[in-house]
Amino acid sequence: MNKSKLLIVGILLCTIMSSCEKDDLCIPEEAATPRLIILFKDSNNPLIRKPVSDLQVIEIASNTAAPLNDAGNTRLTQVDSIAIPLRINASMSEYDFVRILNGATNADPINFTYVSAPEYINRACGYKAVYNELTATPVTESPSAQWIRNIIVKNSSVTSNQDVHVEIRH
Repeated sequence: MNKSKLLIVGILLCTIMSSCEKDDLCIPEEAATPRLIILFKDSNNPLIRKPVSDLQVIEIASNTAAPLNDAGNTRLTQVDSIAIPLRINASMSEYDFVRILNGATNADPINFTYVSAPEYINRACGYKAVYNELTATPVTESPSAQWIRNIIVKNSSVTSNQDVHVEIRH
């Protein structure tokens, strides 16, 4: 009798374990829409990271400060990289990169254009947005007023938070 109970429990356990699929679980890191990773470098020596003394990034369309890191901080000091969100429902995000140095505020606008596309993760997570064909264009202003000297797109596909997508030299 004990062998038959053990066999029934074993069969029941195997049935339960085999009915749970990988698609039934959603890992938050996989489901998150990636952010645009920007690295700041020295314009005279691009091999060296150069922190921005005091930085805030303002989304022009909503006139609100963008979160610059996972903690949601909207203003950072001595920062050499940031992660900003791109608009999902548009093909362009416009930001003012505001640097405060010795009490002087200097804002350099940059337009990021891209093609937003949904990417299926799995049944539990659903979809996330990814961005392809990324370009970064500075809005023209007087060259002497610009603190950003050069913008380089390092990776035109924004599909993860692991890669640097844009390099800003100042």
